[in-house]
Amino acid sequence: MKHEYVGDIGDFANNGLLRFLCGVTGPATDNPLRLCVVSYLNESEPEGTSGNEIGYLNFSEYNNHLYRECDPVLYDTLQRLVGQSLASGTKRNIDQIRRSLFISEYTQYYNRPVPAGERYDWLKGAIEKCKKDVDLVFLNPDKGIGNNTQRPEHTSISELCRFAKLGRSLVIYQHQTRDSGWIEKPARELLTIKHIQRVWALQWHREQSRAYIIAAQSEHECYLSSRINALLDGPWGKKKPPGSKKEPHFTPAYPPEGLTTCPPSS
Repeated sequence: MKHEYVGDIGDFANNGLLRFLCGVTGPATDNPLRLCVVSYLNESEPEGTSGNEIGYLNFSEYNNHLYRECDPVLYDTLQRLVGQSLASGTKRNIDQIRRSLFISEYTQYYNRPVPAGERYDWLKGAIEKCKKDVDLVFLNPDKGIGNNTQRPEHTSISELCRFAKLGRSLVIYQHQTRDSGWIEKPARELLTIKHIQRVWALQWHREQSRAYIIAAQSEHECYLSSRINALLDGPWGKKKPPGSKKEPHFTPAYPPEGLTTCPPSS
């Protein structure tokens, strides 16, 4: 995550998904999940066009239909933040997310920059942040799951094990690569974690493709299964450009046999 990504279309996908999974939007729930966002803040020099995918926020009937109707509160908030930044000439900052209460007032954020090289102390701080009053952890490295944790844009299976050991379910951002197994391979690796009961992945199709891998502890499995299916049955899983054969915003990407509902209690 970089500061300049705040408000871009990827940020809209991130926060829209999290708001839905946690029960802030979508079908009513009496037991919303409490969230901690581990941002993997990367303060390295941005790439040339990083954070420039903000055209979806322009005022138009097209954008209103395709994007705003998925989550009007989130859309309007991001539109305001980006508009203020452009009008004042100030740079966007990740702390604006926390101040805007995108998820809920109970959401916790760990926005300490990820160091290049050894990050034992950084990880220790993230773990401490997730120890209390948290059900779900969103991990948002620039590239997703990788083997080289000396690079700030990656997380690793060994790091994810630490969060799962706390009894937390996980949502991990996964960047698209040229590898045909860029979604399935890390999803299967997550199934090897002792405390993870079920793994799903959703693929986002607007602008640059990305995936979100959702790894559930047993106590959250039915809740998350229900929320994922509801998301795909609503605007997030149905909206696509008018007259286009393109995919909707979100489609199921793992497991290969498709999503299933949670088995009934015995």
